[in-house]
Amino acid sequence: MRTSLQRHSAVVVLSGLLLLGGGRLAMAGDVAMTLEQNPNFSNFVATIKATGLWEILKREKAVTIFAPTNDAYAKLGDSWRQVLVPPTGGADFAPDQVLYQRQVMVKSASVSGVHPHASFAGKVTRVKSLGGTVFLVDGTKGADLVINPMPSLENAIGFPQEQTTVTATAPVATDNGLIYPTNGFTLD
Repeated sequence: MRTSLQRHSAVVVLSGLLLLGGGRLAMAGDVAMTLEQNPNFSNFVATIKATGLWEILKREKAVTIFAPTNDAYAKLGDSWRQVLVPPTGGADFAPDQVLYQRQVMVKSASVSGVHPHASFAGKVTRVKSLGGTVFLVDGTKGADLVINPMPSLENAIGFPQEQTTVTATAPVATDNGLIYPTNGFTLD
């Protein structure tokens, strides 16, 4: 009797642990998987994959991504949307130039390490992206973070100055980092 009760208890505890672990996995994934599963980031995912950086992103141990949503892409002029969003079923014009601009955008949206919202709250933080560009994250304006790129960046790659304010909403936690949905690009 005692042995079957012990086995039953062990099975219940093990089942509980598996459920907890399974629940965690079901709620989170790595940054790449989370981006890919969210339809709001389909343009950003297509851009990352077109740069050849997708596999690198999947291997990142700790990364924070300021990910432009599809709405951010929609705000771009047609010429920039054509550059950043790879064509479906067609070839890119000026492939080397387009690849470079996509890589700059993706690397500029990525920051090494996990940077929770609290690390930005109440102050303006200078952030260096994986691409080496520097931008400011202003956590003094309320719940959303305001992204203010350094002025010299606009001249460095000729990114359009169409947007006035880029904001990042509450981050999505993943197993290896955070994704801040943005309404624009860190290269504003």
